[in-house]
Amino acid sequence: MNYAERRSLFCEHATAMFRGDRAGAQRTERLIYPRHCAAHQLFVQTLFVACVFEHFGATLDWAELDRFIARLRAERPGVSPLKTEALVRAFYGETGLYREIPQVDHWPCMWTSAQMIVGVDRSDAELSELYEQAESIGREMVKDVFASSGPFGLLDEGAR
Repeated sequence: MNYAERRSLFCEHATAMFRGDRAGAQRTERLIYPRHCAAHQLFVQTLFVACVFEHFGATLDWAELDRFIARLRAERPGVSPLKTEALVRAFYGETGLYREIPQVDHWPCMWTSAQMIVGVDRSDAELSELYEQAESIGREMVKDVFASSGPFGLLDEGAR
């Protein structure tokens, strides 16, 4: 599978996830896993970051984070609010928090947050724009990781 095919598959999966199409999400997951697991994990992470930056802004709005976590508690009781908050904060400079969250918990926290931010009503064009933004963020993250002397690169602690 070439880059364009894999990207299309990842976007198709994300669209199904955002629109609540469980059958579509499961179908595309079977095509993604296990062969494209690592690439998809990075896609989900950068999609999460794009959603978080869109929602909370370039600088974390702490009051909005409190409201968001309260909403998460009310609407998604099976997802850890503490781990979700830590993952959000990790991308605003508290990079040490990222290592505190077991990898197995990233998927539910990231997808739940992204779904709550995006909702089910975005158009294909709006989702396409979001996917482009996520890809751009991913490129910058990788570039920053290799250029940084810090442990993560993107908004390392102390760089705020």
